[in-house]
Amino acid sequence: MKTTVNGLISEIGHNERAKYQLETEKLLSQINPHFLHNTLNTVQWVARAGGQEEIDRIVTLLVQVLQYNMGKNSLIVNVGQELEALRHYIELQSYRYEDELTFSIDVEPGTESVAMPRFLLQPLVENAIYHGQSEEGGEIRVVVERQPDAPGMLTLRVTDNGPGMNEETLAGLLEDEGASRGGMGIGLKYVKRLLESYYGSGDLLRIRSAPGEGTTLSVHIPIRSEVELYDQSAGR
Repeated sequence: MKTTVNGLISEIGHNERAKYQLETEKLLSQINPHFLHNTLNTVQWVARAGGQEEIDRIVTLLVQVLQYNMGKNSLIVNVGQELEALRHYIELQSYRYEDELTFSIDVEPGTESVAMPRFLLQPLVENAIYHGQSEEGGEIRVVVERQPDAPGMLTLRVTDNGPGMNEETLAGLLEDEGASRGGMGIGLKYVKRLLESYYGSGDLLRIRSAPGEGTTLSVHIPIRSEVELYDQSAGR
């Protein structure tokens, strides 16, 4: 009995330390974005005071992207909100890849109000930016449309005209936990986890590519209400 009691006391102590560590890490996760946001606001103020309009615009876009990705807003948004944030991200990237990449976004009318998890499209576009560059100039196309043969399904598709990938490289994409080189995303593995959480299957993300043929990333999701998505996530 003495051994059992000592074991329980030790376990309680361990749990309390783990709880304290978790609370500390949670606090730090709140402090770091707050510090970053304040620093960016300072840079923006200095840029405006010095008449540096381009720097001002870049910082403004970066703040908007970070607020959307790391903000306290709902984890469920609609297609229109996701695309607005994506346009900010694309404009920000265009400053870096001015003569190397062109972007287009085609949205089927009436799909802007469809509910979806936040921060689903940016990792797909970031992957295309990294893998879709070519000597002739990269083209990245984003398409949002209902599936013609399944009106209850929505397709989010990102296509690039880059060099394409072999099967080994494709397999590696889904194992990469981190961001694409030089980017600010968190990888396609995150997208699969997001789809698993809200729709029950990570296989809703599909990748089609071959050397010399570019790459297409497609997400096929059922059209559901915001309440249904929350209920699906809460039940997992």
